[in-house]
Amino acid sequence: MANIMIVPWPEFGHVNPTLKLAKALNAAGHKVCYLGIADFEHYIRSQGLEFRPILESSYPRGQATEQAGKGKVDRIHAMLLEARSRKALDLLRETQNEVKEVLAEMRPDLFLTDVILSHLADMAAYEFGTLTVLLNVMVMGDFFMPTVYPRTQPPMLVLCPQEFDFPSANGKGDRHYIEPCIDLQRKEINPFPWDKVDETKPLIYCSLGSVSYIYESTHRFFRAVIEAMGQRQDRQIVLSIGPHLDVNDFHPIPGNVLAVNWAPQLEILKRASLMITHGGLGTVKECIYFGVPMIVFPAKYDQPHNAARVAFHGIGLQAKIDTVSAEEIGSLIDKIDRNPSFKSRCDSMSKIFREIEHSGRGVGIIDGLLHSRGTRAGKVPLESSSDLSLAH
Repeated sequence: MANIMIVPWPEFGHVNPTLKLAKALNAAGHKVCYLGIADFEHYIRSQGLEFRPILESSYPRGQATEQAGKGKVDRIHAMLLEARSRKALDLLRETQNEVKEVLAEMRPDLFLTDVILSHLADMAAYEFGTLTVLLNVMVMGDFFMPTVYPRTQPPMLVLCPQEFDFPSANGKGDRHYIEPCIDLQRKEINPFPWDKVDETKPLIYCSLGSVSYIYESTHRFFRAVIEAMGQRQDRQIVLSIGPHLDVNDFHPIPGNVLAVNWAPQLEILKRASLMITHGGLGTVKECIYFGVPMIVFPAKYDQPHNAARVAFHGIGLQAKIDTVSAEEIGSLIDKIDRNPSFKSRCDSMSKIFREIEHSGRGVGIIDGLLHSRGTRAGKVPLESSSDLSLAH
């Protein structure tokens, strides 16, 4: 048994893909504990996983959510968007210091961290000799933050099957493509009005993810979607605007448009015939898993890269979020409807995803790394014996 610490980037699009792997590691006999800001504690614990909060002075419970609700790009996002700004570097330093304290206390056998937080892996390897692995929830190139430590080259797990990538892509060296990592048992913590879903109409699902408020075109885009659906009364759409926007800002809303702040995405996709999405990789993988063709409107980050792969594999279409009109959205919906090859290709890739999901690749790779350190079969080093389930 090994003690494993997971440090995800603090967004749901980065947290959710790690849940399946974390639960599989627990099931394999390891002890897993997450490290992150307090706003994620309830969600992580609701999944049956352990959590240890950090940065409680800078991010007391509720502060990150409150800042996002005001439409601010908070300091957590600044760490990504303005990686060399003084404010961001101060937060980087604060994060490193607190993680260092936890590492010194808990001495995990394995430190799994988001590739965006690779500087923490450098610190863990350099100061503690900890076995580290990077988790990449993107299929695009690697992302590295500034670090004062010698740059390490730990193994990287890409939380996506290679089959979704371009044919020219391959796992180089210690870069490993693993499962889709879709946790079908993921528990949603928000209610949803299922009684308002009309099961007699084909269902379209639309979402720009949990941080939709940071995209400049969000309001105009959602209004264009609402207008397009108002002209298609034979269908219904669930429009998830994100937890930080106000549904009332989009009135009037036609009767066949169910606008909510949060929707249970996995359950919706089981019923959906089409998804309109920003192209976050987590959402794209879930659409593929359930055989749901997509119309992708990428905004930033890795989304254009994912949209290009969706189009390449013929499992959906892509368009520009900042210029699209209601008429174009309607035309794109019609193109998907009239060409059954989108659905058939999506179903074919879904079969591949489902087979790989049960392969156990991720746990197998991690077990191999732990075996090389002698942390299995009763060979846990003395300094690694602390219990990561301890949390305050």
